[in-house]
Amino acid sequence: LIIITSMNETIPLPRPRKSFSNFDRLGFEDFAVNLTSFIETERDFVDEALLISLHGKFGQGKSTFFEMWKEYLVTERPPRFAVISLNAWEADYDRDPLLAVVMGFVKHFEHEGQQEESEQLRKIGGRVAKFSASIANQVVRALTKIDLLKAKEDSEEHETSILDRACFEEYADRQEGFRGLKILLREAVKQSPLPIIVMVDELDRCRPDYAVEYLETIKHIFDLDGLVFVLGVDRQSLSSSVRALFGESLKFDEYFRKFVHRNVNLPSFEGRSPENHIQYNQIKKFVRHLVSQYLVSDSLAAKGRYCYLSWNDDQLKRVTNLCLDLKMSPRQVHEAFRVMAHSLKVQEEKVGSMRTFWEVGAMFMASLSASKTDLYHKIGQGRLNPQSLIEFLQDTPHLMDKNHSRLWWTSLIFLGATKLNESSIESLSKILKAVSTEEESGDDLESLKRFAGDFQMDFVESPLLQEVYKVIESVRSFAS
Repeated sequence: LIIITSMNETIPLPRPRKSFSNFDRLGFEDFAVNLTSFIETERDFVDEALLISLHGKFGQGKSTFFEMWKEYLVTERPPRFAVISLNAWEADYDRDPLLAVVMGFVKHFEHEGQQEESEQLRKIGGRVAKFSASIANQVVRALTKIDLLKAKEDSEEHETSILDRACFEEYADRQEGFRGLKILLREAVKQSPLPIIVMVDELDRCRPDYAVEYLETIKHIFDLDGLVFVLGVDRQSLSSSVRALFGESLKFDEYFRKFVHRNVNLPSFEGRSPENHIQYNQIKKFVRHLVSQYLVSDSLAAKGRYCYLSWNDDQLKRVTNLCLDLKMSPRQVHEAFRVMAHSLKVQEEKVGSMRTFWEVGAMFMASLSASKTDLYHKIGQGRLNPQSLIEFLQDTPHLMDKNHSRLWWTSLIFLGATKLNESSIESLSKILKAVSTEEESGDDLESLKRFAGDFQMDFVESPLLQEVYKVIESVRSFAS
């Protein structure tokens, strides 16, 4: 957004802050309210800082949740917490987590009007910040007249006692600086009118050594009464990073317990079902929002963008069930809708003219392209084998919940991925029996032939899903 002034100057306008009222499509608000109350209670059960691990897989919405939760906390009346937001990954290149965290506190106290504390922190933080190899070499060389890098090569030419003395003096000075920093932080936090929640995002994206040092820094320097650290992490990814550093035999849960007091999970799509109406409707609400944003809206129509298929409650239900069964993260759902937005773009007169099999096939392949790329390419390139399909369908309870639905989806995927012939019907029958329960015998060949006859109307020169695949891939490569 910009403002154009009379002098033809452009002034950027700040983007509206993300809040639960204007951006929450995943039903995170109730979780935030409960988490805030949980923190208020749990603070009384630890001696110093409370450290919480907020687990969520990549793409599940941790960063967006932090943004909305921060807005909730800073606008709440009466206020219960102050907030500091840190992005660990943004400072990864700098290799000094201490300075990165200290700067977060410097800016916070400056914003809160604690100017003296802010300035003192700035000075002492710079004093104890880790020097890079080149800077350290310059400092020691200035003090001792010895080039450390050169000294390593011809150390016998120099009196090492001088170098030893300089190193010990540097070590002692840093230790004194650490003690002073912690004392100063403790006093500054005490002066804060509110307890402070420090939200640390993207820790699991950092290099293994930096991620571990970040945790150690928080534990040793910032373990202060009045502070709450909430670490947004994908535990599996962080576990891999730590094991890469300390070895595969490391028991990550025991190691991580040294740093965090409580583990909580960000709400996710996984495990949700139509029977759980509240959660299911939250996902459906999210999907409906994306339909409006990417496929059907007045703003899109004003730009001449129209969607080939017509959206109704049946379509919303199908996509919602796909999100559930494919275990898609919010980021993956977004990606699927971006793919659909480009793949299904048509002229206005063709809106709603897409046939049913094409509609569902397009939704299915777009969702698969964002969540299960290996299967997506196997189907699109004609490499799908019956066993792969059976394994996939056995892990899709919402698509397979009823006999008719099982027939419909199994036939759509198999016939849409292979050339239709007499042996295709027999293979399809075997697949259906493999994914049916013991009480069900699958569908007879005549029923499958009738379905295949209807399905064949949507074939062009190659299997349906392979045609859809070509469209999606042409969009991805910007081909015509």
